[in-house]
Formats: sequence, C-alpha cells, structure tokens
Amino acid sequence: MLTDAKKSFKLVIFGDPAVGKSSIMYQFIYNSFSSKYSPTINFNPDKANIRINNKLFLLKFLDTPNYNICQTSTKTFKKADFCILVYDITKMTTFESLSIWKDMFLNKYKQRTRNFPFLVLGNKADKMALREVDTAKAMKWCRDNGNMMFCEVSAGENFNIEKPFQDIVKKTIMDQKVDRDYMRDVNLRLRSHIKKAKE
Repeated sequence: MLTDAKKSFKLVIFGDPAVGKSSIMYQFIYNSFSSKYSPTINFNPDKANIRINNKLFLLKFLDTPNYNICQTSTKTFKKADFCILVYDITKMTTFESLSIWKDMFLNKYKQRTRNFPFLVLGNKADKMALREVDTAKAMKWCRDNGNMMFCEVSAGENFNIEKPFQDIVKKTIMDQKVDRDYMRDVNLRLRSHIKKAKE
C-alpha cells in the first residue's frame, strides 16, 4: 500500500522528446513497457513505493511535457527532492541537451542547495549496435557537472531500472541529513554568539 510509506520524495524527469522518460517511469512503477511512442502532453503525477534498508519510501513522480516547460510555474519544481535527466544513448543530440535541461531546472528551482541531487540515465542500453554516446563520455560529463549519479538503462528490456532509483534516494537521504546537521550547527553557534554578546 502506498500509504504505508514513512517518508515521501518528489522528483522531476527531464530530457528530449522520445528518450524514454515515461517508459522508464512506467517500467519502474508498473513493470510494463509499450514500444508505441506517445508524447507527454500534460503533467502526469504518479507514485510508487521503494524499499531501502527495510524502510518504505514513497516516490512522487512528475513526468514533464516538453512543449511548455519554459512556461511552467516555479512551484512545479521548487519542492523537488531530486531531478532525473534522461538521454538516448543512440542519439548524441539528446545527450548534448542535458546541459540545457539541467540549467533550466536549476533556474526554476529557486531553493536549490549547494549539491542538489541529480541522476542521469542513458536509456536504450539494449541498442548497443546503434550507440552514439560513449559511456566514458557520459560519465565524464556527470563528474564535471557536480558528480551526478549515472547509470545506463533499458526501459524496453527492464534493465537496470530499479537500482539507480534506490541509489538516488539513498543519496538524497544522506544529503538532507547533512543539510539538517549543518543548519543545526549554524543555529547553535548563532545562539551561542548572541548569548555571549548579551553577557
């Protein structure tokens, strides 16, 4: 049951049309795949449970239509806990667009932290003979853009779909704990400073 989850995380998925954003999402949520391409024309929220270290977490997905991203309200993105960027390993242009999608999201995400969690997925890994994007090139791009998490997947073959979601949730949990600890330390030092100033 989705309501059994102790904590929820919101995520958004970006990438060029036809890279397989919806296919990855539905493979993860419903364990199903359709080879028929159908462009996303509305914001489609969806949910799924994920179990990590025997604890249940709720993922709230938001697959985004490409045609009106720029007009989308900041509210759509500002509460996201992490962002997934998807490209097609058989189309170099979709990989080259990752920087555009990343910057667009960060410009919308006014409350971003120092190291906002990103997950980059190279979809259609089953089509190796058609590969245009080298794995090493993609890994370097991720390192150069803040050590983003990276994984090649295949929505069509249900390959490597669940593990990257588990990994990014684990990272998000750790990052949020670090942020809470940092803010708690800042507040403690601030209160101590104010107290000494009054003495």
